[in-house]
Parts: sequence; C-alpha cells; structure tokens
Amino acid sequence: RSSTDSPNRVLHLALEGEAVVGCISSTLQPPWTSTGCGHWGLLVVARSSQGTGVATALVRAAEERLQACGCREVQIEYQYVDGDAFSQRLCDWYEGKLGFQRSE
Repeated sequence: RSSTDSPNRVLHLALEGEAVVGCISSTLQPPWTSTGCGHWGLLVVARSSQGTGVATALVRAAEERLQACGCREVQIEYQYVDGDAFSQRLCDWYEGKLGFQRSE
C-alpha cells in the first residue's frame, strides 16, 4: 500500500470491550520531517490499562502502518525534564524498550 492510497493521519484506538482505553496517531508526512519519515504521537493510555501492553500494541500498530506506507524512519517528540521521574519513565520506555535514539 502506498502513501497516496492512505490518509496522511490516522487515529488508532485501543478498545477494551466497547470502552476506548488508549489511542495514538500516525502521520505519513508531517510538514517538519523529510520524505520517508513518518511520525507517531498523541499516545494516551487510561491509567487503569497502563502496564498491560496497550501502549506497546498501539505503537506497533502505528509503526506497522507507517512502514506499510513506505516510511523508512519514524520521529516522535516528547518533553524530557532532567530529574523528573515521569520524564525518566518515558525516556526509559521510548529509548530503552522501543529503541528510539534521542537527537537534539
């Protein structure tokens, strides 16, 4: 499937029964990335569903869509505050578990 056959941005939803417990967006060509570099963001998981694999499944779905549409790279953005426990938790997950590399 090519990027011309797909909408530029898609919102992926995670459902538990009929309840939405998470979401993530995937964008094929944001205006601030180079050609072939997709973006995912707006990752949110209900507190009660955190730690159950919902976020990992959402990221996988977003990245599979981007790859299937021809993206060779993926960009994410998040705010990191040195010494903040929540920031460190995100950093550990994005860079440790998911394998992203920080660029400044």
